[in-house]
Amino acid sequence: MANDVITSSNSRERQFNGIFDVYRKTLKSDGIAGVYRGFNIMIPKIALLRAVTAVSKPWQQFLLHHFQGSVLGRAVVNTLYASCRSMAVHPLDTVSRRMMMTSGAVKYRHSLDAITCIFYNEGVKSFYSGAKAQILTLAVYQVYGLCLRYVVGVLRRKNTGDK
Repeated sequence: MANDVITSSNSRERQFNGIFDVYRKTLKSDGIAGVYRGFNIMIPKIALLRAVTAVSKPWQQFLLHHFQGSVLGRAVVNTLYASCRSMAVHPLDTVSRRMMMTSGAVKYRHSLDAITCIFYNEGVKSFYSGAKAQILTLAVYQVYGLCLRYVVGVLRRKNTGDK
């Protein structure tokens, strides 16, 4: 639906007219499998994300302990932690997105077929397309969190009368 909005400026040229129309047309053309295309790869993605979290969380806690007094240091550690987790599962996320974006003629038979097709036709670099934007998004969230903590701290001091 996002591609439909971007590619057409005229509403009459659009392929879909809302989210329910997307589901209705997908069910009509591809059946229930079309709605869940790309879902199977999410199970290994979640398992890998949990494993990476279990391995990297102690390192994050160790580094955060060393940067207790530095707000900027803690923000950098948290951003690096989130970026490493995100990049570990980004290839599986790319495969899932590619499978979900397939409409009409099915491009990939299953997740493993999608992985091999992307690898042989486009190379490893293709699995990490959009990674820079993902890291930038994580950094923006960290800056937002820092600003929010600062504002909350100022408001707490103002309400308690501390300076």
